[in-house]
Amino acid sequence: MRPKGWSKMSKEQRAKEALDLFQAPRGKYIVAQALHYGIKSLKSVKPDVMQEKSNIEDMEMLQELFNFPIMEPEETRRMFQKAMKAKENQASAANQV
Repeated sequence: MRPKGWSKMSKEQRAKEALDLFQAPRGKYIVAQALHYGIKSLKSVKPDVMQEKSNIEDMEMLQELFNFPIMEPEETRRMFQKAMKAKENQASAANQV
């Protein structure tokens, strides 16, 4: 979800917000989901000669090299929830110190 005041932010502020999201567990989940559905969609194009093979291969490379989960969305959602719970536990422990 875009932060409040998104349209009034400078390009640099928006880039920082987007990068922060990209590096967070939620951002990784969103990118993993986009890659999953993008690959699935491109592979379903018929006839096969119309498939954008190089785009599919590049997307698969991104999944592999940048450690985006290659899994069904439900499994990805569980992984995201586990990561968020661990982060909450860390914050809770830090507040108790």
